[in-house]
Amino acid sequence: MIPVKLYATVENISGTHMKKLLLSLLIAACALQACKAPVPKLAPEDPSVIPPGTRSYLIGISGFAPAGFPSYTSDAAQAFWPDIESASELYGIHVDWQDTGLIRDAAAKTDLDIELVLGFQSPEDWRSRRNDYLKTASTLLQEYPQITHLSVGNEVNLFEFSHPDNYLEFFEAYTEIYTALKEEFSDRTIYTTFQYDALTGRATLMGENGTTEQTELLGLVSGHIDAVGLTVYPHLQYKDPQDIPDDYFLTATATGKPLAITETGWPARESYGKDLQFLNDQNYTGSPEEQVIYLKRLQQLLSPTETVFVNWLMLNDPYHWENGVSSGSGFQIFDSLALRENDGVPREIWQHWLGWLNQTYKAQ
Repeated sequence: MIPVKLYATVENISGTHMKKLLLSLLIAACALQACKAPVPKLAPEDPSVIPPGTRSYLIGISGFAPAGFPSYTSDAAQAFWPDIESASELYGIHVDWQDTGLIRDAAAKTDLDIELVLGFQSPEDWRSRRNDYLKTASTLLQEYPQITHLSVGNEVNLFEFSHPDNYLEFFEAYTEIYTALKEEFSDRTIYTTFQYDALTGRATLMGENGTTEQTELLGLVSGHIDAVGLTVYPHLQYKDPQDIPDDYFLTATATGKPLAITETGWPARESYGKDLQFLNDQNYTGSPEEQVIYLKRLQQLLSPTETVFVNWLMLNDPYHWENGVSSGSGFQIFDSLALRENDGVPREIWQHWLGWLNQTYKAQ
């Protein structure tokens, strides 16, 4: 997930910086353009729950946000784990390599397999702490057989913007770490994760950095990945889920590797706060109904692909928010993606998600 700050004029674009593990980008409103492509239409009024059937990939939920987060009660924390188990086949944990507490907690409280994105985000780490990272990752894989999928680094194509002088050092370090881990853990799926919309230059809401195609970076890891890890946020480009083109995943599938979608979602917000009024004016908003349409459109887009898993970002929204009001989260365009509201009340998408979950999983 990409925390972003949005500014309404070109003069406000001053650069990029890292916030925790992820890139914070300054965005120009004048860069916003509608992207239209002829695609099959899914009727917005279609109320049907995803029907019984089969699918060839696991579906799960990423992120730790008990009801009421960030000020949640101990009861909410206890309820979170059975709620995750009832709504997932896989649980996604995305943390820095030096912050492993949630991994240990999850392994003790759920029997679900774990998809782990272990952040490896700083040039200093790439240069001088490769062995420390490798030791940490190896120890985690040894101690927790539940970790069946491991991503080394997160949204790594964004390093080209946050660390333009030395981002290639990540790919050198990654190759070394991947090779060592595969020798020891040949049965685990190991890869790195790209922010897919920016990678393909279809992330208008990220400004210039989001419209610069970076697909050549896939070539730097093509021989050292078991899957193509992706965070997938098409609302950074498309105003309506029905406008996502049929070839959306073409760049990723062209690698010949299966897809591993570590995060995805669509906003339920119908309007942002006054600081983002220009997004409201240009209809870069969402709705609970659009979340359902996106879920079904995603299922359509995945049907011809080889995919390992799809993880939705968050069971519950990580902040309380109201339409037309800033949540104070610092990343409004990501604060309403969850399957349930901040207090744990299910949204319209919930029953459709459970319908998808109830399909029979048959691996390819």
